[in-house]
Amino acid sequence: MKIIKEEINRIREIMSLPLLKEDETLTTGTTTQVEIIMDSDVESILQGKNILKRGHKGKLVSNIQQKLVVDYNIDLGEYGKLKDGVDGVFGSKTKEGVKEFQKTFNLVVDGIVGPCTLDTIINGVANKCCESGKCKTEECKDTNFCPAKKNIKSQKTNTNTKKNEREVENVKVNKKLPRKFELIPGGAGNYRTGQPSLGQLKYILQDEFPEIQRVVRMNGSREVSVSIEKEKELVEGLGKEFIWINAHKGYRRGEGYVDSMNVVIPLLMEGNTLIHCTAGKDRTGFMVARYLKDIGYNNWSDEDLWDYTVDFNSWERKGYICNNTDYKKYMEGFYTINDWCSANSERRSCRVCRG
Repeated sequence: MKIIKEEINRIREIMSLPLLKEDETLTTGTTTQVEIIMDSDVESILQGKNILKRGHKGKLVSNIQQKLVVDYNIDLGEYGKLKDGVDGVFGSKTKEGVKEFQKTFNLVVDGIVGPCTLDTIINGVANKCCESGKCKTEECKDTNFCPAKKNIKSQKTNTNTKKNEREVENVKVNKKLPRKFELIPGGAGNYRTGQPSLGQLKYILQDEFPEIQRVVRMNGSREVSVSIEKEKELVEGLGKEFIWINAHKGYRRGEGYVDSMNVVIPLLMEGNTLIHCTAGKDRTGFMVARYLKDIGYNNWSDEDLWDYTVDFNSWERKGYICNNTDYKKYMEGFYTINDWCSANSERRSCRVCRG
């Protein structure tokens, strides 16, 4: 695949990458028939300012679909005029195709087309800065392959900025991590925790983990001493994004809290997100498990996800699932009751399995 060298070098210069040499062409290593034109949309993704994900439509989506089908032999279903999966709509089948592509090139498997995925689609080889952990190195941390510091969404101005900055100044740093604070597997720079105090949150976002760009809270103000309003003021005063979501929305039997997951999982897919509830184990637990399931982390089975989840909570020790409590609604977000019951013969005597 040959692309206009001047345009490629301009993009690579922006991204702090080596320029193409005078006699060098950019190819995928295979006979490529599809060309991605370097327009402003492509530039914004390669610069880490934008992404393409499920729900997006347009010519660039169509172009990427065509490359996945033609250049990488990925099945995107029978959509579009030619029934080859190329229809310009980033649907579930395209997301699965992107994830298949990402697995092939050892990228973060999230089904989202960001700078690493798009660059790899274009070049046919993954840049070394896209490897897990590389964004912490001096060589890669300032490139657009590590967009945490450059994400435009995290730099939104707020009309209450000055007020929020004053609120931040009045909060004393507490150099102690909250209970259940852990790195979430998957390589996207996500973390999980129980409710942090304002001092702990300031320490996390300002001093210890400044790469975190958003905080997702799933508990109400009555459950803890830190109100939603105060947490929002602190987070936004530090230039980060704050999202509060009720974790109990849109329950469907056998599927869990679908509406809540549809909001939270894409945020974890974007990466550099801190997610928490009151204790950091139940609501946070099922959300993280579902996220790991969706990215296909280490090919974990539902039983693997169960084992990981109950390391943080009391579902197994106190028999919350076995005794048919409402905690089963959390588990259904990543593990159906029928599959859970059949995975272990000892569970067949459980009330939830007999019913």
